[in-house]
Amino acid sequence: METKKESKKNTYGSVFGISVILGVLLLSSLNTIQAEPPIQENDCLIYGYTSSGEHYFLMRTGSSMFGTNITFVNDCQNIDVYVNGNYTASSFNSSELKINLEPGVYDISIISENNRSLFFNNITVYPNALTWVNDYNDWKYPKINIEEYISMTSAIAKENWASILSIVIVFVLVTFVYWNLINSYVDRNFIEEVKK
Repeated sequence: METKKESKKNTYGSVFGISVILGVLLLSSLNTIQAEPPIQENDCLIYGYTSSGEHYFLMRTGSSMFGTNITFVNDCQNIDVYVNGNYTASSFNSSELKINLEPGVYDISIISENNRSLFFNNITVYPNALTWVNDYNDWKYPKINIEEYISMTSAIAKENWASILSIVIVFVLVTFVYWNLINSYVDRNFIEEVKK
C-alpha cells in the first residue's frame, strides 16, 4: 500500500503534468496577430551619410564625416538642401541626392515639401582617402615639421653593429654553456690520482 507521502507526491506530479499540457494547448490555440506599421502621411524619412572606403558615417549635429560626397536618402516628394544658409541642391521624386563639399565645418539644413526642417550644426567634413590624416594635417598645420626618417648610411651602420654584437654575444654564451657542461662531465666521470 502507498503511504500518505507517496500518494501526495504522485498527486502533485499529476497536477503539474496536467497543468503543463493545458498551458501548451491554450497557448497553441491562440492566433497571433500581425499588423503593418502605421502610415505617416505628413512625415517623410530623411538622413544623410558619407563614405570613405568601406566605412559609412551617418550625419548628425556635431559629427565628423570622412568623405566629401554627402548622400541624402529620403522618401519625400521634394527636399531642399541649404549649406551654411545658402541654397545648394533640390531633389524632386528622387530617393537619393548627392552633394559635394570641400573639407571644413558646415551647418546643413534640409527642408521637405511639408515644411519639415532638419538642422545639422557643426558638421566637420574630412577628405575621402585612407591616408587623409597626414594630408589633412600637412594642409591644416604646415608649420609642424616631423622628421621620422634616418639616412640610409646610418641605417646600414646600425644594422652592421647589431649583427657584430649579436655574433659576439652568441659566441660568449655558447662557449660559457659548453665550458660548464664539459667541466661538469669531467668532474663526475673522471678521477684524478695524486702521487707524491
